[in-house]
Amino acid sequence: MKSKVWKKIVCTALIGATCVSSLFALGSKSVEAATPKDTVSVEIFKLEKGSGADITNTGEVQTTTGHNVFSPSKGAVGFTLYDATSWIAVKASTTVDKLTTTQLNSYIDQLITLANTHKTGTNGAYNDGTFSPTMGIKKVEQINALSYPNGSVTFNNVDNKNRVYIALETKKPAVVTEASVPLVFALPMTKVDGTGFLDAVKLYAKNEISTEKTKVLKKTGVALDGTEIDLPNASFAIYKGTPGSGTKVSSGIKTSASGEISMDKAYAQGTYYLVEESVPDPYLVSPKALNDANNELRFKIDNSGYVFLDKTGAATSKTVMSLKDYAKPGGEKDSNEAGKAKEIGSEVEYTATIDVPQDVADWKTEAGKLAALKFLDTPSNGLTYKRQSLVVKDGATTLKVGTDYHFEYQGTKDVNEGFYINLFDDLTGKVINPALAGKKLTLTYSMTVTKDAVVESAVKNNWEIKYNNGPENETSKNIPNKPVVVTTGGHKFKKVGDDGTTPLPGAKFIVSQGTNYFEGYDTDGVTPKWTTTKANAFKFETTATGLFEVKGFAEGTYTLEEVEAPTDYQLAKETIDFTIIAPTFNADGSLKTP
Repeated sequence: MKSKVWKKIVCTALIGATCVSSLFALGSKSVEAATPKDTVSVEIFKLEKGSGADITNTGEVQTTTGHNVFSPSKGAVGFTLYDATSWIAVKASTTVDKLTTTQLNSYIDQLITLANTHKTGTNGAYNDGTFSPTMGIKKVEQINALSYPNGSVTFNNVDNKNRVYIALETKKPAVVTEASVPLVFALPMTKVDGTGFLDAVKLYAKNEISTEKTKVLKKTGVALDGTEIDLPNASFAIYKGTPGSGTKVSSGIKTSASGEISMDKAYAQGTYYLVEESVPDPYLVSPKALNDANNELRFKIDNSGYVFLDKTGAATSKTVMSLKDYAKPGGEKDSNEAGKAKEIGSEVEYTATIDVPQDVADWKTEAGKLAALKFLDTPSNGLTYKRQSLVVKDGATTLKVGTDYHFEYQGTKDVNEGFYINLFDDLTGKVINPALAGKKLTLTYSMTVTKDAVVESAVKNNWEIKYNNGPENETSKNIPNKPVVVTTGGHKFKKVGDDGTTPLPGAKFIVSQGTNYFEGYDTDGVTPKWTTTKANAFKFETTATGLFEVKGFAEGTYTLEEVEAPTDYQLAKETIDFTIIAPTFNADGSLKTP
């Protein structure tokens, strides 16, 4: 039996053009003298729609200039070939070889309409599971991957005798905006020039690739008080593979003004993760976004699109990843005696506050790089920590060493000893009390003014925060708020004669404040002692230059009284009040006697 020769169908499938029917049949020239082979191969080439000219499917090899071969990085593509000959025969109540071209074309349109009712969603692939059971439709073969470098699928040994076939794209990635139109063709097919039958049929299917972007990350900055904002200008790198051993693909990707990162929907398929490179002040790089096993910004791109993963690599139901960066720890320090003169041996009361970041429980620790959140008070010479005076509170609750924080002395006892507390264990790097996250802690403690304090010179103690949350190397942060300066006061005096210039040695004076008399200095030679017994008062004696000085006194008003006059002079009849307030030590108080 000779094969039926149909005329070319008017509407053929075009690359880059819209087509309802996609039937390819014999040319209009007679080739009845030729004999087609029993079977042929059918190769379908998958192209990405480009700027090239439209391609008309003729069954022969075409020029595809301007259209790229579909990239395997964009996902898997598959086609299924169906024999629809029996379906048409049932519809027509006759065999296809008895149909005219016009009649066959009508049934082809119905076949395409039927196929389009079996798409997965509006733009999805065709559903073989529902289409192939259709009565009269016979699945010939399903191929779920393209072969490269041609980017094609080849169906071999296809029956070439009076058959009508439909090829459907039954597998496509989400990046393809719409599956290629059904390819319907009748066999046998002739060469375009009508000189014979085709032994190998070549067809071309095209897809449009999405130019849209997919939001993959929402970035938030959390202030110390818990206020959240969209965080722009945080920088990320994209890695491919498994966190800790992946390969960097790109870097310097910044979050937008709304704190978001979006990626091309057509990004190459694979498994990826984001690593945070830097964040704007005052925030810290998150320990959840490092290049290690704890990374939580994992995702993959497959045929379904972007899929966000948990730390085990399992798919989640997330529609976008999220990450919070928390503000650096902060605090203040103050003293109600700041700037006042304090005598040697007196105490200075300090109050400090510590703002604990809300994510301290998530800070990363590892051997050689322990997480830490330390608060250090380092006094200069002239101040030393009064032991056992520190009280740390969370609101009204007094915190305990070991249960809530670690404590260590530093410096030299009784000279310039300070201390530090650490909310993390010094040995393990584990946070001691996670419940302190996000809290404002209050520290009260005392420092003692020592003999090393230089009169009317600033005696400072430095309040510092040191932290290491894993991504950050140990960082020091001085607390500049309300710096505390303690000064010790003193006064110089000069005894002169009636002429106002002659210095008078040998005069003796005592100093009192109310009913207390200065008794002298302690064994250290600088710490003032006081007595209520006037007879025990220390006597200052003028030198050969008529000078003497008092120092190490606290700010206040004192009384100077002469108790022994210089030789050949009589006692001053009146006492002299003087005030110690910086700076007074370098000023002479000239005393005259009659």
